[in-house]
Amino acid sequence: VGFSGEVAASIFISGGRKKVIVAVRDISDRLQMETQLRESETKYRQIFENIQDIFFQTDYAGNILEISPSIKR
Repeated sequence: VGFSGEVAASIFISGGRKKVIVAVRDISDRLQMETQLRESETKYRQIFENIQDIFFQTDYAGNILEISPSIKR
């Protein structure tokens, strides 16, 4: 059985003896979510850059944050 993991290790001295603490964390779910997010962002970017209509996003003050490239046409 395999999984994606993150490992952290630390060495310290206790009672005159060197000791090591190692922690392993399964990050499979996080990696899967990051992959899904990247795929979603790619899909959004493709739609945004190819949309024929003008799409824009503003903040609450009305400042334009992003506007589609179709504005050039």
